[in-house]
Amino acid sequence: MESLGFRRVDTCLEEDYYFDHPCRNFAESDEALRLRKRICGLSRSYVLTYKGPRERDSSNFKIREEIEVFLDEKELSNIFTILEKLGFKLITRFTKRREIYSGRGLNASIDLLSGVGYYLELELGIHSERGCLESIVQELNKKLGAVPVEKTYLEICIETGKCI
Repeated sequence: MESLGFRRVDTCLEEDYYFDHPCRNFAESDEALRLRKRICGLSRSYVLTYKGPRERDSSNFKIREEIEVFLDEKELSNIFTILEKLGFKLITRFTKRREIYSGRGLNASIDLLSGVGYYLELELGIHSERGCLESIVQELNKKLGAVPVEKTYLEICIETGKCI
């Protein structure tokens, strides 16, 4: 990735827990509720994330609202308990090793999704312009031999049943 204009930021291990709502089907509404444990070096973080339905912009890139709440380790077990008492059901759990890079107005992650394989995830940086994004994505896909995947990791894990 360095030869493509990106610098390595960190390497992390992430453990994701996805929950289903007790009264509506998140698969049908294209929403998700995720609790993530992340270990990067000596630091640990815990984040509860609501992901809204996917939308497409004019260039056909995926846009998705994400609302995050950062937790400390003491709150983590309480969040599991609260979700359980409210009727949320754990639908899957999986881990991935994530190499994080930054450059060219993008944040890039090379993810090893345990049990499945490698994926490249690209996100537009906070202060980036969308104008040249499409050409950068095409260049990276070509140079890395990457093939665009529309599915989320959650969908891949549920469909394949191979995630660990």
